[in-house]
Amino acid sequence: MPRKAWIAFAGLGLAVVAAYGVLDGARAGGWLLVGLPAATAGAVAAGVRAHRPSPARPWYTLLAALLLLLGSAAVAWAPPLGEEGTWQALHQLLGVAGLGGFALAAAQMAACHAVERRVGTGLEVAIVLVAVATLLWGVWFEPSRLTEGGLSPALLYFLLPLLAAVALAALVRCLLLGGTRLVAGWLLLAAMAGVLAGQLGLTDLELLGPGEMAPAGEMLWLTSCVALGSAALHPSMRRLTEPAVTGARLSPLRLAVFALALTVSALSLRWADQGAVLGVLGAVAVMALVLVRVARLLQRQERAEAALRSHLSHDDLTGLSNRRAVLDALGERLANAGQATSVLFLDLDGFKRINDLHGHDTGEAVLRAVARRLEAAVGAGDVLGRCAGDEFVVLCGGEDPDEIAEFAGRLRAAVARPVTLSPATFKLDVSIGATVAAPGENPDDVLLRADAAMYRAKARGPGRFSWFDETLRADAHRRADVDRWLREGLPEGQLALAYQPIWRLGADGRPVEPVAAEALLRWRHPTAGLIAPSEFVPAAERNGQIGRLGEWVIEQAVAQLARWRATLAHGDRLSLLVNLSPAQLDTSGLVDHVADVLARFDVPAGRVGLELTETALLRETEEVRGVLSDLDRLGVALALDDFGTGYSSLEHLRNLPVRLIKLDRSFVAGLDDGGERDRRIVAAVAGLGTGLGLPVLAEGVESAAQAVQAVHLGCCYGQGFALGKPMPAAPFALRASRGIGVAEWARPAGVPRAAGAGTASAQRSGLGVSGSDEGDAALAQR
Repeated sequence: MPRKAWIAFAGLGLAVVAAYGVLDGARAGGWLLVGLPAATAGAVAAGVRAHRPSPARPWYTLLAALLLLLGSAAVAWAPPLGEEGTWQALHQLLGVAGLGGFALAAAQMAACHAVERRVGTGLEVAIVLVAVATLLWGVWFEPSRLTEGGLSPALLYFLLPLLAAVALAALVRCLLLGGTRLVAGWLLLAAMAGVLAGQLGLTDLELLGPGEMAPAGEMLWLTSCVALGSAALHPSMRRLTEPAVTGARLSPLRLAVFALALTVSALSLRWADQGAVLGVLGAVAVMALVLVRVARLLQRQERAEAALRSHLSHDDLTGLSNRRAVLDALGERLANAGQATSVLFLDLDGFKRINDLHGHDTGEAVLRAVARRLEAAVGAGDVLGRCAGDEFVVLCGGEDPDEIAEFAGRLRAAVARPVTLSPATFKLDVSIGATVAAPGENPDDVLLRADAAMYRAKARGPGRFSWFDETLRADAHRRADVDRWLREGLPEGQLALAYQPIWRLGADGRPVEPVAAEALLRWRHPTAGLIAPSEFVPAAERNGQIGRLGEWVIEQAVAQLARWRATLAHGDRLSLLVNLSPAQLDTSGLVDHVADVLARFDVPAGRVGLELTETALLRETEEVRGVLSDLDRLGVALALDDFGTGYSSLEHLRNLPVRLIKLDRSFVAGLDDGGERDRRIVAAVAGLGTGLGLPVLAEGVESAAQAVQAVHLGCCYGQGFALGKPMPAAPFALRASRGIGVAEWARPAGVPRAAGAGTASAQRSGLGVSGSDEGDAALAQR
């Protein structure tokens, strides 16, 4: 449906209203009185079908009410088929039912729009309704009407405007929740106001008879139909039945409604010449309702502000103080010159494994359990907070090294007790760093020192404790600087990619030809120089920027591969590997971004591989499995990096869509020394790859002897300084120009992996030296 359909309906509808005024009293005017409401009913049905509000029940109620009023209008203008009194009663009954339907539809909208705010909804509807009723009583209502013409006309005289007033009040409530941008709500409000004004125009009971409606009332009714149909066609109609998310505050619109209600009820007393007592009671009721509603809003606003203050100073997951609150508490202590304070920085050992293998929900449950234990272990005057992730901070009084070390031991004992979360039990430890804060110091600097001490403790092994000393200061400031530089924005102008060649190894261990390049990210800061990935990647993960950083790397690497494919001889054979952080698997849109980049640079998906560590690939979550499956279906190769250093599961390795095993450099390094243990591990991994149809790449090859041993034990490919250091794109292109082979793991999308294919023996037989993209399918199937 065109977005401006509501404007077209409004324009045509107003033209019909004008035509009805010109045709006053003519039979054609009667047809318009029936035809326009019928068109409005059609517009409501079309709007519900096009915009699909949820729930749609209020709009269907509104449609039914329109049809009832349409029937009432048809009865009013059709020739009587029986007793005139019966015909008039049917006309009145349909009119009352239709206006009742309007009131019910508006009430349903208010109820849908105000989930869990029913008391507030009732109060605000009552404010508007009582104010309108007071105005009607004081200005328009004539008590003599109740005694003229019997009970039925008297009830109609008061009931019809009252039903319209109920609908008006409920719609005002919707607007108070939805705000001034709810165009459909304003149009419905105008429609109900027109209906109410039209009913007030029926000042003689006799005018309720067929064919005798006042022209002004009829035109108001037709104008209301135009507004109602336009509201149903406006896109914002969907929001009228959606739960509103509004703050508990006295908005300008709400204040204006309250002020108008009070003003109307007060003026009605001034204009009234009868029923003064009821008018006074109505005005008092409006004032009381406004006072109660304002009081409730103020209470809710106070609670919301208190919750916001708590949120700003407390960690949502554990309920402990957050980093900001800990720093504030530390600042207060440092301002007291007579109070000695020690700061302990805690980082859980083994938590990352729990989070990776069992998912975030389990990890959060473990953090909550650890927080409760630490709360029980700290003293009454101590401050315990959670800074981020699995990091906690404790502020305690005193500076005696032995006492602080003993306290750290108690904290470690509390954490080290097994955490049982049915059906699993988890064992944790904690690394603790400590420093003494001197009065007048900057709280951030003190916390930075404790953090640096914790890193040294962690480097010594799990469950260690360390004090800060001056040798750690430079490292602490370096980490803080890297965090700050990343928070200031992704330094794309300082980032560059280096490319390390991956070689197919011959039977003698010599490199035969490059088959791929691994893209390695480098950050050269204008003042700090070269920053290692081991420094800035963890910082990017902490700061939530790893997604953007990873997308930039993928885009730049694929763009470079596209240039090589266009300029190098046999460049279409070359493959590319890009490291993927485990945190990127949790970012939305990874698969879509990879697909978009491949399409934009016209690079086959089979020529691009993504490297992940074992721990990242073995996370048992539906989301991770879905991402990996989508990448595999796209044709992107997945490489298992640093194999042998993580927590391997052969069953998961068999099931996950891995195409390449990269043997960790620590095992390759032992081949030089003739270590039998390392030789057996390398041979076992190569045999595992052979059984699963996965080629094995030896990482960190730094000597010819290592390359010979790796090939002899079953590794097909090699990578390391002995074969080529990471280099810019131009030197890599020069080296690759001498000849390029096809990586065994590269295949087009949709070609399945054959178990046992691509083994070391097959590679040494020359299978890895296939042609270009067209030869990939045959290569993968052989």
